[in-house]
Amino acid sequence: MSKKEINKFKQELIDYIHNKKWIEERLEDIIEDRSLLDKITKNLSDMPRGSAKVYDQNAELLVSVMDDSNVIQKFVEELKEKRVKIESRIDKMPQPYKNILYFRYIKGYNLTEVSNIIDEEYDYTRKLHGIALLKYARIGERDV
Repeated sequence: MSKKEINKFKQELIDYIHNKKWIEERLEDIIEDRSLLDKITKNLSDMPRGSAKVYDQNAELLVSVMDDSNVIQKFVEELKEKRVKIESRIDKMPQPYKNILYFRYIKGYNLTEVSNIIDEEYDYTRKLHGIALLKYARIGERDV
């Protein structure tokens, strides 16, 4: 198996981590926007009737938050599908490779944290990680 093929499957794992973090950040943005919208709505409902322009801005903000939520929902569904595929490949692996890839890519820990979790030296964990990536790529190659 070539290094290029191994890197393709490694990139799949790395992309999963990055996409997961991106979704988490976007969800936080949506929560902040909804909180702001709730405050604005509460303040406006406590005030005497204002102009239609103020209510239109509020409606536009609500539509924007809802659009963002729909986009994120689509990404969440795609990420779930990728996670199922990745986890099914990881589940086919023997230990300790299974734990190394699970904690590194599904949980998002760095290799230092993974080495502590599996109770191995960092350098040894790094070596096992390389072997685990090779095994993961071989399983992925069979799945294609």
